[in-house]
Amino acid sequence: MTVLLEVIKMILTGILEGVTQWLPISSRAHLILLDTLLPMNRSTSFSEILLLVIETGAWLGLVTVMFRRLWPWSKRRSSRKQILERWKHIGPAALLWSIELLFLEPLLPSFLHTPAVLCVMSGGIGVLMILFSHHAVQNNRTALTLGGSVLVGAVGCIYLLPGASFVGTVLVLCVILGMNRSSSMEFSLEASVPVIAVSIVHRLMGMEGSVMLVEAVLLLIALITAYLVSVWMIKGILRSFYQADLKLLGYYRIVLAMVMMILSLIGALPESMGVYL
Repeated sequence: MTVLLEVIKMILTGILEGVTQWLPISSRAHLILLDTLLPMNRSTSFSEILLLVIETGAWLGLVTVMFRRLWPWSKRRSSRKQILERWKHIGPAALLWSIELLFLEPLLPSFLHTPAVLCVMSGGIGVLMILFSHHAVQNNRTALTLGGSVLVGAVGCIYLLPGASFVGTVLVLCVILGMNRSSSMEFSLEASVPVIAVSIVHRLMGMEGSVMLVEAVLLLIALITAYLVSVWMIKGILRSFYQADLKLLGYYRIVLAMVMMILSLIGALPESMGVYL
């Protein structure tokens, strides 16, 4: 019965990761909520490996959907030219985000990885979504300039703080700089390919501990679930995000921040949030 419950939690964890990783609503906060409601009697090292595994599964789903959009060695010359042009906009920002992840994140003081910061960032990004929701509809720009990409890459380092979420941070910054909501979301997803790859490799190099056979099976279930749900979720986002209401997403983030704050006050949350995109 215990194993069955753990399998169910792995499936739920994979589903939650596959959905929230690609929406601007902070996947880390949702995973913490799930762990609070359905705690698993496993070691801390297993929990860390689980986070890496589901992020890898979600990233593989992203690569599956985005491959043709970003693979620069397309056989068709017209497609190759469009892809290289796309990388000209993504590249500067993605390079800065990767550098920030590797060199800035280790320097962040521990008080920035607390539940209070998670609540502030979740609610703060939500407020920005509400304030700029009208601009997201009215904006007609579909791409950033080189300067805009560098600016988003520099200011976007706030994604390192818990509760901000990479997709949420980039989406809001792109809207502020004049891009419409669907193009902003596409840019966020495309930029996630190299940045999350760097994050996975970086965390894998620092990973310690081992897992038993049963734990390996649980991790595989979570990975496959995160992959399949991500593929489905990303395809849906690319088809319909032009209709999304940023104001609604903003209110959702604020409510999430309030829930997390209440849990923090009653001591139900871990003291450190860690780094999770």
